[in-house]
Amino acid sequence: MGDPWPFHPSPIIAENASYFGSTMNTSQMDSFGSWLRQERERRRIMLEDISISTKIRIRFLEAMEQDHLDQLPGGIIGCGFVRAYANYIGIDGEDTVAAYLATRGPSSPGLKSL
Repeated sequence: MGDPWPFHPSPIIAENASYFGSTMNTSQMDSFGSWLRQERERRRIMLEDISISTKIRIRFLEAMEQDHLDQLPGGIIGCGFVRAYANYIGIDGEDTVAAYLATRGPSSPGLKSL
């Protein structure tokens, strides 16, 4: 598996760089959402297909890709949405959830214990 995190890290991501390993390339993407969208588009997968298969509303999928992570449900539900999206498009769900948690930051209720 190539370089899994090609987006510029926020200060929170930089503090949690262990989530991303030593191969994080920050020169290609601006954000977590941009990276997700690029991975989906590279595989020619439509948001509607993800929504139908995972039962996640398109507005939540769009929120992920537009970096409006505060619009996702909190706690394990939001993590489950990210994991399902990642698994559907064929990227590692657990690593993607770790990136989501690092990107979203500790201010999100219910995420510290995951």
